[in-house]
Amino acid sequence: MKTVLKFVGYFVLIALVLAGSFAAFVAWRGIPKYEVQPVTFKVEATPERIAKGQKMVSMLCSGCHL
Repeated sequence: MKTVLKFVGYFVLIALVLAGSFAAFVAWRGIPKYEVQPVTFKVEATPERIAKGQKMVSMLCSGCHL
């Protein structure tokens, strides 16, 4: 029983050290930020595309979102 508690204690200690190291790294280095490029293409709205989109929405999205 004593060795099991010792093993669990070491495991928790190592996990805390790793989590603290990661938090310190993120605080020191920062989270990277990337510039987002705007989308520049145009899509033509044809009746066929609209019908296909309505079919896809009815099969995939409308069960939860409508």
